Parts: sequence; C-alpha cells; structure tokens
Amino acid sequence: MGWLEEETRKVAEFINKSRLTVALSGAGMSTESDIPDFRSPGTGIWEKIDPMKFAHIGSYTKGFDLKEVMGLIKGMDISKLTHAEPNEGHKALAELERMGKLSCIITQNVDMLHQKAGSKNVVEAHGSIRTSSCMKCKREIDMEEFINEVIGQQKIPPICDCGGIIKPDVVFFGEALPQDALKTSFAYAQKCELMLVCGSSLVVYPVAELPQLAKGSGANLVIINLGPTPYDGMANIIIHDKVAESLPKIVEEVKALA
Repeated sequence: MGWLEEETRKVAEFINKSRLTVALSGAGMSTESDIPDFRSPGTGIWEKIDPMKFAHIGSYTKGFDLKEVMGLIKGMDISKLTHAEPNEGHKALAELERMGKLSCIITQNVDMLHQKAGSKNVVEAHGSIRTSSCMKCKREIDMEEFINEVIGQQKIPPICDCGGIIKPDVVFFGEALPQDALKTSFAYAQKCELMLVCGSSLVVYPVAELPQLAKGSGANLVIINLGPTPYDGMANIIIHDKVAESLPKIVEEVKALA
C-alpha cells in the first residue's frame, strides 16, 4: 500500500469512527469546477483588479462605472461562477452526508455548488450569489432579477423602489460575516469529532480559526489541500492533492471499511 492509499484509509477510519464530522471547504473546491479563485499568486482575481475598488462595501455603495465593471466581468469570464457544475469533490461530500457520515459543510465559497451536488446542511460563511437584498428595506431578489435591475437602470448598484441600495448577498470587504452563519460554524467546530478541511489555504479569518477551535476541543483534523496551510502542524493527516481526486477515494474507502 502506497503512502497516499494509507492516508486515505486513515481518513476513512476517522470518518467511520466519528459521531459528528464537519467539512470546511474553500476556494480549492471551486477551482476544480473551473471557477477562478481570488488569492492564488499569478492567477488570482485580486491580482487583476483592485479589491478595495471593486469589492469593498464603501466603494460599492458609492457606485461604479457600468461599462468598466462589465468590461472586467467579460475579461475575467465571471460567468463561470453562475454556469459552473459540481465536481467529484462536491459530489463525494454530498454522498457522505447521504450516508450519515457528514453532519455539516461550512463553506467559504459563494457559488452554491455544494447545494447543486445535493448537500443539504450547508453553512455559507461568506454569503451566496443566490440572492441580493435591499440594504434599506431588506427586500430580497434572486441573482437574475438583480442583473435585470442593473441592465434596466444602467447603474451599479441598482436602486430599490424604496430608495435603498440593492447588494448581492455576498460578504464584501469592510462587512462583517453573517452572524447566524458564524455562530453556527463556531458551534459545529466546538462539538465535532472530526473536521475535514477541503481545498482551503486557511488564511481568511475568522473562518480560518475553526480548525484550531475544533482541534482544541478534541477533534481530529484532516487537511486536504494542494498547498501548505498555517495549520498543517496541528493536523492529524495532511493530503496535498486535489479534493476532486482525493475525496471520492476516501468515500469508497469509507464504504469498504463499513
């Protein structure tokens, strides 16, 4: 048995023994569905555009030049975000949930791919592209209607009938994370017996604190990520591999051991 096969088997054993397993997913889950990430050196979106100009809540509420923003969207092919499909890693986590082996997914991603794969209990720590809301009256609309509002008004941000600003329900720089999602995430981290970190570099806080909290509460910690993370030193198992390749193998081993 090779090293990777042995580590895969150990992870499967952890999963089978755990009474409450939580997965924490990051950008590495989405990049394998061809969605560009934000922070990777050389390829990240923030190396192409200034996040403080285009992703800060203060800048957003002041408004953007529509032609400039549309040009950026076209140049970066952000349409991939709305047309992407779940990869085998997303499907593997959904299968673990169906098997009763995964209690919750806490995701830093806003693309809804976990839900598209069939996962039910997903905590979206950084919000979701699913909806947009008026910052004044809280009226909620879906993303298609938001885009229609932008096109119809020829303005970013579009203005609600009440006079408020309509904003996508994703977390911008300068905004706090959704408090309900954050509270739920920390509660799961404190009570889980196993945390699976899937495709996260664990550098974005406060979500990056969750593995340390889980480990400090007695949980086993497994990190599956292409590159190193600040928490590798405390992990029980580290697999430097693509999640879309590793997770399906782990699920098959879970089945075999069960």
